Amino acid sequence: MPLPCAAVVAGEVVDEGAVVEVISTLWRRLHLPRRGLVVGIADQRVIVRRVDLPHLREEELAEALPSRVQDAIAIPVEEAILDYRPMEEFATTEGDPMLSILVVVAQRDMVESLVGVVRRAGL
Repeated sequence: MPLPCAAVVAGEVVDEGAVVEVISTLWRRLHLPRRGLVVGIADQRVIVRRVDLPHLREEELAEALPSRVQDAIAIPVEEAILDYRPMEEFATTEGDPMLSILVVVAQRDMVESLVGVVRRAGL
């Protein structure tokens, strides 16, 4: 369904009420499921980086990630939502085990705004 002009600018919701209305109408009209929804974000405030770290166990990696990636991202880590996927294991020339991960970072306020729009639309 078409959105009103300037309701979304550069991938960011500007007019939340208009977007909620369009989403709600679309779901009602097409009888789409309201659960299990996946929302994608296309915005310049989403950062994707490959980061190489000393090999850590999964639970250690999740805990250490914010401090380990701060230098690789352009926003303060406390203002971000982080996720990652391990890509490959390798060893340094000295034989130290390393892990290459794909890190995805999105500004928390932008994500929370989008999630709020989707929830207001009843999804």
